Amino acid sequence: MNRPCKYAHRHRGRYRPGWWVDADGPDQIRAGPAAFARALTCGIDSVAAEQATEEEAAAWALSRLVAHPGWLVIFDNLESSRTWPVRPTATY
Repeated sequence: MNRPCKYAHRHRGRYRPGWWVDADGPDQIRAGPAAFARALTCGIDSVAAEQATEEEAAAWALSRLVAHPGWLVIFDNLESSRTWPVRPTATY
């Protein structure tokens, strides 16, 4: 079992549902939060979420995570925060 899996298992009681992002490169790093946004809005704002660009959806997802703490999101294989292609629109 790799380190992120061990962490998620060990701390599973501290977090609400989580999301796993394959972070092998900028495209995957952007696609993961975008998929998260589309999953969260399924059935609610699904038309708007599907029409959003991948970058817009990813930024929305990250802003939502900032505004609603307690979620566990694992960016597996993220080498450095400098490779991060999107920024949340909310402030920390």
